[in-house]
Amino acid sequence: MPLLKPISSLQPSQLYISEEKLAAVNTKLTNDINSYDPIPIKLLDKKIVITDGHTRLYALNKLGIKKAKVIWDEDELNWDLYKVCVKWCLSEKITTISDLDGRILNRTDYQKLWIDRCERMWTDHSKL
Repeated sequence: MPLLKPISSLQPSQLYISEEKLAAVNTKLTNDINSYDPIPIKLLDKKIVITDGHTRLYALNKLGIKKAKVIWDEDELNWDLYKVCVKWCLSEKITTISDLDGRILNRTDYQKLWIDRCERMWTDHSKL
């Protein structure tokens, strides 16, 4: 069951937003709380971390919405890798979704700076 959490209390696990995804989200999103799926979150190292839905949350924040629908992520994912992503965010001083202002990238840059970086991390981790 979804909960409402202050957007400012949610720690991103992503360094960038895709401008292409943001444009798509903005065409669908409204101020109506039922216009979007809940944002999945997980408690990692005493922080409530966004595990998916960064683009939706960013768009909601830009609409001036202060609280978002969230749901606890119970998927079986490699949480150690999410911890690495959060560490990257903290090292770049990204502690709220609004810290992603100025980090909206075109398709090529998003692929190179975010997707490729994550894929290298997965590959390196699988070698351990």
